[in-house]
Amino acid sequence: MKWKAGPELEKQIKNSDFEINSQKTRMQYSISRQTVTGLVVNRKANIKSEYYRLARSMCHSLFKEGKYDYKGAVGKADIGPLQGRLSHIHFVKFSEMKRASEPQLPAANNKNSKDNKLVGWQKLYGRFLFYKNFVALERPLVICEGPTDSIYLRSAIQSLGANYPTLTTVKGGKRVLGISFFKYGEHSERLLRLGGGSDKIKNFISTYPEELKYFGHAPMKFPVIVLIDNDQGAGEIFSLMNSKFKSQVSLTTKLHSYPVCANLILVKTPELGPTGDSKIENFFAQEVLDVKLNGKVFNAAKKIDPTKEYGKTPFAENVVIPNKNKIDFSKFAPLLERISLAITSYKPPP
Repeated sequence: MKWKAGPELEKQIKNSDFEINSQKTRMQYSISRQTVTGLVVNRKANIKSEYYRLARSMCHSLFKEGKYDYKGAVGKADIGPLQGRLSHIHFVKFSEMKRASEPQLPAANNKNSKDNKLVGWQKLYGRFLFYKNFVALERPLVICEGPTDSIYLRSAIQSLGANYPTLTTVKGGKRVLGISFFKYGEHSERLLRLGGGSDKIKNFISTYPEELKYFGHAPMKFPVIVLIDNDQGAGEIFSLMNSKFKSQVSLTTKLHSYPVCANLILVKTPELGPTGDSKIENFFAQEVLDVKLNGKVFNAAKKIDPTKEYGKTPFAENVVIPNKNKIDFSKFAPLLERISLAITSYKPPP
């Protein structure tokens, strides 16, 4: 029996600047599964159950053996197709969650929240992202306390990289970064529970061993380096390192790096003065720190007076990036040396 849209429905569709393609028109009963462009749309947009089950099976194989079957390709190691599938699942389900005004996930590491638990599809994608970023990474990874620190370090490495072959490589006659920097974003905060700041980094370090237990295949060919300021804000991280990981570290200790577990390594900014206190901004020349923007002075503190001061993000974006080819980064050399030594001294599991 051929089905045709009624005049009222056709009118509404045309009013929205669309036209009905009679060759692709079909009727779906309300009691059956209704699908449009691969999505189930009975009550809300959703993923087909078999699509999700296949993604879960592929992840299970990847985490256990380092490979999975995909469209007849047995033993596939490229995680790109699987990431695309998981990203699609997350986008559809999370978009519907927001559209339906259902409770969203709380801020990462909020232990007091009653809703601080991921549901199945979120756990699966989060575990995949952990595997990709920290377990099966393709080159050394540096996790900074925030995105501005990554900008500083990228610029310093580009300036001094010839002296640190571990941190750079030459491709096509050009010197490029040989390491990666962790990118903070919505997924990292929600699914990996890794946000900027010492508190969240402390939680990441603390739970790292437990997260690794999910992976039977854990190559960990390269280190994951957590870089923190050597200041009072790192006190709880130091206590955690001393108590849980038996790695003695304080404001005054001067090792280039401190092992945490597996491929996770802690590096702190080089010690300055009698107390050792330092933060990454200390390694800029004073003339750079003194640059004014719209009459305001730079302040690296979390709380600033916006009427007189500007913070880290404007400093990184409007001072460091535009002038990175002019800035003297020589004071960053000891920090780059520590990162380089942390990489060269790392030995992956057999």
